[in-house]
Amino acid sequence: MTENRLIAVTGGTGFVGRALLPILIKQGYRVRALTRRPREGSEIEWVQGDLGSVEALEQLAEGADTFIHLAGLTKASHISKLLSANSHGAANAASAARGANVRRFVLVSSIAAREPQLSDYAYSKRAGERAVAAASGTMELVIVRPPAILGPGDDATAPLLDIMRRGWLPAPAGKARREGRMSFVYMEDVARLLVEQISAPIPAIDGAIRSAYVLTPCGATPASSWDDLATAATKVLSKRVRILPIAPIILAPAALMTQISVALFGGATFFNTGKVREMLHNDWTGDSMITDARNLEECLRFSFGVDASNETE
Repeated sequence: MTENRLIAVTGGTGFVGRALLPILIKQGYRVRALTRRPREGSEIEWVQGDLGSVEALEQLAEGADTFIHLAGLTKASHISKLLSANSHGAANAASAARGANVRRFVLVSSIAAREPQLSDYAYSKRAGERAVAAASGTMELVIVRPPAILGPGDDATAPLLDIMRRGWLPAPAGKARREGRMSFVYMEDVARLLVEQISAPIPAIDGAIRSAYVLTPCGATPASSWDDLATAATKVLSKRVRILPIAPIILAPAALMTQISVALFGGATFFNTGKVREMLHNDWTGDSMITDARNLEECLRFSFGVDASNETE
């Protein structure tokens, strides 16, 4: 039975959160979600505040069965801002949930947390996992590390999708292109997975329940290369999408110049030297396939907003 179970959510107004909340409501859960600005007139109980507001987080967690922490920061001008959101903010949420006797805490991290040495973002996500583990007490803890998430309305992937619409896929040249493998998942598939984690049993090791269960999902296409991505985009868009190989020796200085510009003029960027190191890493694949997940072509079709009937045979 789900109708009396209250689910607390942060990040409900974000990319994956916009898919998560309707699924929770449809399945009969009561939903309370954090929001930065006032919201009214929905089936969701909104709590105004942010990850730095202890009072708001405590109100959010009060009486909840499960706390799904989606909120986080993907780009910032300095690592301190990433840590503030992805580590300190996550710890605040876990502490509030523990204080409210929440049964299970589901932390949405990132596959980047597997390699924290590569970027400030990856470091902040691994730091968030550690902070939540330290703050969770006796709560059941599930850590979900999604790989690249596709879907309409995502600021992170929008520039890449726009370039592919023009017929090009920028990709690292050489060994990184030949050996690089990555998983892609669709936003709604990730949302469904998160709902499943409310009641899914936590696997045991040698008869003992894990203190934290780490899950790295993948879609129906578990491992794709840069060339696979270009081929799938070609089919979905019904136009040739060519690989635009960029040598690592060019990528790094370009990223550094972008960072300098941000430091001088303000703002934030997804493209930085850490992101280049992530691009050159050869394994961003998940190992737990989501049930009934979309394959790569389907992920791209929904992301591009292309009708399946318009695809080439």
